[in-house]
Amino acid sequence: LDDPAYIERLRRGCEEHKPDVIFIEPFHGLWSGEENSASEMRKVLDTMQEIATGQDCCIAIAHHDRKSGSYEEGDLMNVARGSGALAGAVTVMSHHRPAKDDQLREWSVSKSRHAPKPAAIRMLWDDSSQWYSWVPDERGSDDIFRLLQEAEGEPCYVADLAVQLGESQKWVRSRLKKLKDEGRVKTTQSRPAAGGGTTGVGYRIVIAEGSGPGLDI
Repeated sequence: LDDPAYIERLRRGCEEHKPDVIFIEPFHGLWSGEENSASEMRKVLDTMQEIATGQDCCIAIAHHDRKSGSYEEGDLMNVARGSGALAGAVTVMSHHRPAKDDQLREWSVSKSRHAPKPAAIRMLWDDSSQWYSWVPDERGSDDIFRLLQEAEGEPCYVADLAVQLGESQKWVRSRLKKLKDEGRVKTTQSRPAAGGGTTGVGYRIVIAEGSGPGLDI
C-alpha cells in the first residue's frame, strides 16, 4: 500500500471491476512502513482515502489491537496497534473481541462519524455449523437477575457479579442500570470492603410488599 506500482494496479482493478467494498487484511502486512509512525501511517491512509473517493467505494481495513489493550474499561478507539492516526482517519471503527471469559465474541462500534453508534452485538460460535449465532442482549440482564434472585434478598455488588458472570464491571453496571430503570432492581447502601474502602452500592430485586421477606419496595 506504499508501493506506487501496486497502488496503480489496485486503481486499474477498481476501474475494471467497480467494487463497492475493498477489504484490506491484514493492514500492516500490506505496507512496509513503521506502524507506530504517525507520518508513515498517515501517508498510507491518505492513499486509501484517495482511492475510496476516486472509485466511489468503501475501504474496510482489518487491523489488530495492541496485546496490552484493555478488554474492559479502556478507550476502544485507542487500542489499535500503532499510531493513533488510524482512529482519526477512519469514518467507522468497529471491533470484534472476546467477551464473557472468551465464551462469546462481541462486535461493537467505537466511532461512527455520520450516524449514531449502534449497540454492541454478541455472538456464539457453533462448531457444527461453522458459523456464529446471535446472543440476545436480554440474556445478560436475565443472568444478572437470576443471581439477584438466588441471593434471596441479600444485596449483590458489581465486582462480585462481574466475577460470577465472567464479565467486565462496566458491562455489569450497564445491565444493572437497565434493570433499575425498568423498576426491577433497586440500590442499597455501600458497605465496608474486606480490603479497605467500600463495596459501592449493592443491588437487590424489587418485589411488591408482602411478596417475600425483607424485599418490600
